[in-house]
Amino acid sequence: MNLIFSFLTINPKVCQFEPKHFYGSGISGISGEVVRVGEVVIGLAEVPLWKQRAAAVGRDYVIWDYHVILLYAKLGSVLVYDFDTTLTFPCDAQTYWTETFRPELNLDANYQRYVSFVIKGESSCHCMLNKRFGVLIVIVNFEMATSFCYLSLIGRFKLRRAFTTSSSARNIKQFCVDLAKRNLISTSHPSDVFSDDFKAVSTLPNVVYAGFDPTAESLHIGHLLILTNLFRATLHGCRAIALIGGATARVGDPSGHITDRVIVSDHEIDQYVEKIKFQLMKLFNNVSDDNIQSNKDLLIMSSIQFLEVCRDFRLGDMLRLGMVKSRMRDGSGLSCTEFLYQIFQSYDWYRLSRDYNCHFQIGGNDQLGHFDAGYDYIKKKTGKLSASICLPLLTDAQGKKLSKTSKEGGNIWLDERKTSPFTFYQYFRQKPDSAIVPLLRYFSLRTIEEIEEIEREHQANLGKWVAQEKLAEELTKFVHGSNGLKMAKQCSEILFHGSLSELRKMPTSFIEEQFGSASVQQLFRSSFSTMGELADRVHSGEGSSINKMKAGALKLNGIRFTNPDEMIDFDKICLDGRNITLVCWGKRKYHLVRWID
Repeated sequence: MNLIFSFLTINPKVCQFEPKHFYGSGISGISGEVVRVGEVVIGLAEVPLWKQRAAAVGRDYVIWDYHVILLYAKLGSVLVYDFDTTLTFPCDAQTYWTETFRPELNLDANYQRYVSFVIKGESSCHCMLNKRFGVLIVIVNFEMATSFCYLSLIGRFKLRRAFTTSSSARNIKQFCVDLAKRNLISTSHPSDVFSDDFKAVSTLPNVVYAGFDPTAESLHIGHLLILTNLFRATLHGCRAIALIGGATARVGDPSGHITDRVIVSDHEIDQYVEKIKFQLMKLFNNVSDDNIQSNKDLLIMSSIQFLEVCRDFRLGDMLRLGMVKSRMRDGSGLSCTEFLYQIFQSYDWYRLSRDYNCHFQIGGNDQLGHFDAGYDYIKKKTGKLSASICLPLLTDAQGKKLSKTSKEGGNIWLDERKTSPFTFYQYFRQKPDSAIVPLLRYFSLRTIEEIEEIEREHQANLGKWVAQEKLAEELTKFVHGSNGLKMAKQCSEILFHGSLSELRKMPTSFIEEQFGSASVQQLFRSSFSTMGELADRVHSGEGSSINKMKAGALKLNGIRFTNPDEMIDFDKICLDGRNITLVCWGKRKYHLVRWID
């Protein structure tokens, strides 16, 4: 049996056919506008895919709900870019057919495979088939394929392949089991999600979403736990949706706040949405654009339509939310817009359930009330059940939620222009032994078995930073890529394992590059006269800069300064007469100052 490639005349709309309609002639019985596309005919209908990285429990073959294949023809050869197989990448078409399809087996009709096309422009076709046992196929026009199309499509899929695991049971239930093993389930809705071996989630579609309100131009470390676990869901075969709350940000989530949120302008929020979307695409470049949504689009409705939505919410239920009762009890109250936030978020989830078959949500444990409201609304509108899991909140030393305004960690952003890869790397590299083991389970995308092996090695070598090094490397690569990790490690090697004499040999531009723009502070020489004034400006974190300086915590270019009244000698504090100064607070908190005349 041969794999058949042909040009096809089809209607440029969503078309769905059983492969047997193509088999043999390839185009019989199909008519419509002429659209020249590359087309693959699978052959017999009753064939599952083999050579997969995932398989259904109890089977020795694979039925995969969503499958993406890209065919690229050039100079007479046809290559298949299938990121989810164990074959070479890319694989020639004939080998792919021989190794992945087993037409000699007589499987029953439940295993029919379908081919679907969605025409998008002249250069490519991208189909998304939301159907059990369906095949998702991306087909590049053989004649019109350009290097741009090739790189933009292939690059994303190839990156995903690097993160694919070989787990044999990949679905939303296994995702929840994995979270439980990592102690990542703080609470849930319904509360019996855990019972009967996660029976409540076993029947849900394999689609997971998390929301992010764009209240700043970058996500921060407080969001990272949600992001890594959203990505973890994809490793268990789930579709992950990141929802950017362009509309809910205009309302303001009152959860975890004792006063009204500061509402930024619509223009600023629109800018934040685009920046965070770009940031998420960078992190999730192996996930389709369709999986990153803005709820500003979901929530475009008239005031009358909004009132219709409000009919399904009861005031008594809304007043029972913990954050509402807390704000009312302490006398600060909350605005009407904040009070209505739960309606907006509930509508988000309803639209995702309707349009994307998403009935599962993850978020911080301060979101339980919103999850409750969304669950009730979806059930009322559709009669279908949903579920949600609250992850533990990351907190600072005072037990307060890490956010963009918190003292500790709030200044650790995921944008390298705001927090350098070096600073990000060192944030995890310097975690104490008492804190690193749970963080490793929380954040790492490694399997539990791999993590347990790291934990054993770490316990056998306390003081050698084994787990810290592993987690810092993994997360820095996840957020900043391989180049960011390389720069962070080079900078760390210079500062912590090198010497000042080695630093003096390096060009200024190289030193600044290793720190990254976010860890280089620009100051005017004319703004300072005493060391105390300088200490106050270059200090970050809690406590008095003067007291810390007197205690010997401040070093400039390796020299300790303890007298805040000492007059500044720029010849003394500038590195070899250059316009830079290496600042160190304590033992390991470094950054660079660039002086401007």
